[in-house]
Amino acid sequence: MTKFFPSLLLLCLLAIPLMSQDILEVTTTTPSPGDPTFQITLPGRTEAVEYATLFTRATGTVAERKADIGDLVKKGDILAIIAVPDLDRAIDAAKAAVAQAKAEEDNARAMAVRSEKLLSTSAISAEEAERRQNDLVAKSAARQVVTAQLAKLETERDFAIVRAPFNGIITERNFDIGNHVRGDASGRDEWLYRIARSDTLLFVIASPPSLATRCDKSTRARILFPAFSESPVEAMFSRSSRSFDPATGTMRAEFLIDNADLRLPIGLTGKATITLPPSKHTFYVPSNTIIVNQGVPQIILDHQGKARFIDVIQGARRSNETEVKSTDLEADSRVVVNPNALIQPGTMLKSTMSDKADVN
Repeated sequence: MTKFFPSLLLLCLLAIPLMSQDILEVTTTTPSPGDPTFQITLPGRTEAVEYATLFTRATGTVAERKADIGDLVKKGDILAIIAVPDLDRAIDAAKAAVAQAKAEEDNARAMAVRSEKLLSTSAISAEEAERRQNDLVAKSAARQVVTAQLAKLETERDFAIVRAPFNGIITERNFDIGNHVRGDASGRDEWLYRIARSDTLLFVIASPPSLATRCDKSTRARILFPAFSESPVEAMFSRSSRSFDPATGTMRAEFLIDNADLRLPIGLTGKATITLPPSKHTFYVPSNTIIVNQGVPQIILDHQGKARFIDVIQGARRSNETEVKSTDLEADSRVVVNPNALIQPGTMLKSTMSDKADVN
């Protein structure tokens, strides 16, 4: 026992520096409060709230053009009529076939009714009476077939009438009277009209992360159109694409403008000013505290002496600080400054709090 004691003591003494090496010394700081309000002005453009490109399913020649660019139309209004002579002749033939089938059915019905009376007096055989009943069934079925064929042809003729799908403005026309159109066989460039609904307009902006992550149904914007009016127009947030464009780092956001008087045109450029209230869990931290892990911005906290990695959403920058948002970040959080690659989740830390002026 006495022989092994010095060896055990030597091992303990060697382990002390090894254990101390597991604790990393770091400098920390606390986050600064976020801005009391957030305001941003961004350029944008008006778009129609609904937009449609109209084709015809009928193949023929344009016989009538009842609307042109700039015309206000209502849902169901006839915009153009396509002449389809072959179809018109087919409909006339189908109507004649229906009339003939109905006459034959009426005759068969009369014969069937008469046969019932003759059968009761044994003037005809039961077989003959049954034959007449079966003939009535066949004639009735034949009438139904030609009637269905006529209905199909009349539906196809309805396709030769181009109607407005909603109330709107004709913005483009792609044909003239007398042009031949190919209906269902037409390509995507063989459209007839383009129509837009503009009683409500979209104002579309490219929203940076600092705005895109905070917009909701209560968000409002004041939009100024310098080339059109000196008075701003009120708009309310409608929706966003919920996806950032990898090329620009922005997200499409849409605001709704009431345009019942159709005063504002489609495609008008302007600037939207958006003011947001203070956001919860939003702070400024020194830019050199932020790391990127597999494309995700993160900061490291000294949490009870251990490294804790938290994801953050980056926002605006001011001087050497960056706005970040995270529900895991608090005003008294100890944020590691200039973190190095040796720090891993759970690493033991010994932190020294630094003055904010000395952090950057």
